[in-house]
Amino acid sequence: ATQLFPCAFGVEGEVAVSLTAAAVPCEDTAMKPASNAEPAEAELMASAAEEAKRAEEGARAADGAIEDERKLLADEEGRLKAVGRAGAEAATEVIDGKQEAKEAEEAEEAEE
Repeated sequence: ATQLFPCAFGVEGEVAVSLTAAAVPCEDTAMKPASNAEPAEAELMASAAEEAKRAEEGARAADGAIEDERKLLADEEGRLKAVGRAGAEAATEVIDGKQEAKEAEEAEEAEE
């Protein structure tokens, strides 16, 4: 049967479901080797491969941009924390200065 209808049998040797598939020459079926693919199919495959490559490059570029943004945000967070600490220290100094001035004033009033 494989000699009469070579395209009726798949790679595993299974019989094709339709007898019409067996009557069609091998070059007209989907089982033909890739080397016999029509130029339009080859062009389509090449186009799809190129599109996949561009998509992968775009994804890598997006990942790089996201990582750069994360670094910038981490740097900004560090600067803001430093400013916050400096502000807290300055506020503490002001409060301490006011407290010292108040204590000095109270001590002066107590002496009078």
